[in-house]
Amino acid sequence: MNTEKQKILIFGLGYFGRELLMNLSREWQVVVVGMKEGQAELCRAEFPGVRYLQGAGDSTVTWKRLDLENVKYIISAVRDVEIDLEVCRIAREVYKLKIPVIVLVYEDVEERLFQQFHATVINPLKLGAQAILKTIEKNILLAANVGLGKGELVEVGIKARSHLVGRKLKHLRPSQWHISALYREGKLILPNGNCTLKMGDRVVLVGDPKVLENVTTTLLKGLPEFPLQYGGNIVFPFHGDFCAGMDEAIYWLNSFRGKRIRFVLFKEKLPAGVTEKIKEKVKQFEMGQSIGLFKEIFSLPTDTGVLVVPVKGGWLEKPKLRETFKRSRKPFLLSRSTYPYEGVVVSLNGPDPVQALETGVEIAKMLRISLRVIYVTLPKEMRGREEDRKLRFRREIVSDFESIYKASMDYRVLEGNPVRETLNVLNRLNGHLVVLVTDPNRSLSFSRPNVAYLVARRTHLSTLVIPEVYTDE
Repeated sequence: MNTEKQKILIFGLGYFGRELLMNLSREWQVVVVGMKEGQAELCRAEFPGVRYLQGAGDSTVTWKRLDLENVKYIISAVRDVEIDLEVCRIAREVYKLKIPVIVLVYEDVEERLFQQFHATVINPLKLGAQAILKTIEKNILLAANVGLGKGELVEVGIKARSHLVGRKLKHLRPSQWHISALYREGKLILPNGNCTLKMGDRVVLVGDPKVLENVTTTLLKGLPEFPLQYGGNIVFPFHGDFCAGMDEAIYWLNSFRGKRIRFVLFKEKLPAGVTEKIKEKVKQFEMGQSIGLFKEIFSLPTDTGVLVVPVKGGWLEKPKLRETFKRSRKPFLLSRSTYPYEGVVVSLNGPDPVQALETGVEIAKMLRISLRVIYVTLPKEMRGREEDRKLRFRREIVSDFESIYKASMDYRVLEGNPVRETLNVLNRLNGHLVVLVTDPNRSLSFSRPNVAYLVARRTHLSTLVIPEVYTDE
């Protein structure tokens, strides 16, 4: 019977390598590979029973001297990322090992480089920082050994200064994230849409790590973060009508929290001089995938916060506008170059008035401009119970927001046809941004008029359209 301990192979013997040895050598047979002369004697003196091999981890000559039988884990703790990658490559491609490979990194690296070798990447410095944050503020905690450990699980404490205190969860309208658990006064609450956040609550968020990074700031401080709750990129489809739409996209990058503009090209190759023109106008940008048809932009894997769709200049015809309304699941700006905005007009005639008002308030606060809110209902003699309920609900929403922000809103209720009355208000304005919410699953047919679609198509103002996000009510 073979009683030999199972082995762990460690490359590198720096601080973290030594810490690992201190704990692993008691239960495992550990083999250490390192380059420094004299380290073998120190290793044997401090950790009896540990085998030390002097050599380079990225050399197959070193690997040939190793006995790989019974090796169950490989840990690379070398500070050189290139050596770490080569360790992974040799293990997978040369020796065809299917055992877990763990890489300790000490700086920000592109984890996708290691994904091709199915290696787990751990940054011990970040884990230490999280432990410090938990001790000092007890406010944010990233999961280190649950899930993927890449920030897709975050625990956040709600402080008094958050403007989300007292808000129902269904009003948060999460995109690419959700609240999976809520802890209050030492008890676990399985949240639904009607739960409200209170000071001192701790919530567990699950979702896209890039989005969660921004959501935590909003939960903690209540700072306007639009459009980061949807994604970091302002995506611009690069077409012949170049300058008109791009200038408004740059305005959005400079005015809001977007991280960069991602240009999506309609041709495989860039026209001559295009990159130089872009560099003159914007610093934070990148060239994304090219597309052949406009509709392909909605299936690209991109961290989209807002899609900017130029409509001034004639290249975006009615079919493309319909395509955008039907396919987009992220906010899109129908750019008509009415920036810089003097004010925001929010229509509550969409399917989700809370989402429309939340976004409009946030934009108005960030730009420090005026906010108007309008809702068009039927004349009193024609209203039934359902229409009265909708009217009361919108009044309650406006009152809720006035209470949260401790300020009155310019809220007007109009009577008549919602498309015509809304356009009558918008036609008297210049230099404004319209905010609408649409149901992306609703038909755009003539028999069932879609208010958001018709207003967005007919107004002369730049219009931000937000596809409704479904959550548990």
